[in-house]
Amino acid sequence: MSPEARARLAARNRAVKQWELATNTGPKTPEGRKRVGQNALKHGARGANMRALAQWLSSVRALLT
Repeated sequence: MSPEARARLAARNRAVKQWELATNTGPKTPEGRKRVGQNALKHGARGANMRALAQWLSSVRALLT
């Protein structure tokens, strides 16, 4: 890369400030929070298999205590 192209790229990067654009802190509205709260359901983390595993783990914990 030529020094001129490198300088143009550096100037563009300073102008855009991508590192400041990547500061997403999640949903702000109640509707957005509700939608994001369903992600585990959508991806199967709350499916029947996971519920059965969680129930089994709680029974094992109860036996150990």
